[in-house]
Amino acid sequence: TLNAEQVYIDQGIGEVGTSGSLTVSPAETTTYTVTAVDSQDRVATDQATITVLQAPVVDFSADPEGVAPGGSSTLTWSCSDADTVMLYPFGWYMDMSGSYTVTPDATTTYSIVATGPGGTTTASVAVTVYQPPVVGIAADPQTVYAGQPSILSWTSSDAAFVSMDNEIGAVELNGSMEVN
Repeated sequence: TLNAEQVYIDQGIGEVGTSGSLTVSPAETTTYTVTAVDSQDRVATDQATITVLQAPVVDFSADPEGVAPGGSSTLTWSCSDADTVMLYPFGWYMDMSGSYTVTPDATTTYSIVATGPGGTTTASVAVTVYQPPVVGIAADPQTVYAGQPSILSWTSSDAAFVSMDNEIGAVELNGSMEVN
């Protein structure tokens, strides 16, 4: 029978008591070796392995991330350390890697949810549907004598830039101006 005088555990733990327990929290699967030495320098060792289950890894993208109404985007994903993969908002089971083309009516967020022994990982991408600009213009009065002024009034939505012809050029997105 070995009567240990010194007991060591590797993995940076060091010397411990001849009996007892120790709480460890490894980030990855780790084997711990305990070494006991008696007064006659005889050595005994034993090992315990703690298997750490890794959360699934998900890579998810949309190309392009912005489309015009009626436009399509391709969702592409790859997952590892997963048993199931679901595509939302559809709620469909999918392969561990793949692609799917979507044609959203409005800006939509898509998610891949991968579940495995180590937990669940979610990755999301938004496909933005850009609305075409809308512009309206009115003149008051609409009929004038030569040289008389008229007021042009305009409004726009979903526009980044508004310009008028007849050498007026760039104007505010919404506004009015007098013209002769």
